[in-house]
Amino acid sequence: MKKNFNFKKFNRQNKDIIYIKRAEDISDFLKFLGCFECMFKYEEKRIERDLYTSVNRLNNIDISNQNKTIQASVKYSSMWKQIIAKNKQNHFSQKDEKIIQLKIENNQLSNQEIANLYNERYGENISKEVVNYSLRKINEIYNKSQ
Repeated sequence: MKKNFNFKKFNRQNKDIIYIKRAEDISDFLKFLGCFECMFKYEEKRIERDLYTSVNRLNNIDISNQNKTIQASVKYSSMWKQIIAKNKQNHFSQKDEKIIQLKIENNQLSNQEIANLYNERYGENISKEVVNYSLRKINEIYNKSQ
């Protein structure tokens, strides 16, 4: 079996050091040497590391999305308070007001979760787009009143 393992070489303290950089090449080299148990342990560690990295990446994305949701909710809450202070809430339907109140009370929930909560509380099915429409309406009325 002829295989190019793509060895890299550098000199450290007057000694030549060779190494293999790519993980697949390391595994192939261990297999070439007949070190199957070492190869399986190496692959197992690689899989564990990749799994940990993937889980960590997903957690970071979830945290980021949660932070964005909360920041947006705080912004809407502030806008809503100013709309009420300027007595402009008459531009909103009762449904809009209920949706807005749910969003303010549950700032960690996504628009889909707010829609689900609305459905549970009021027995009326709405979509996340309806929630989004109500929240965009806050922004629109707020900007007009400035």
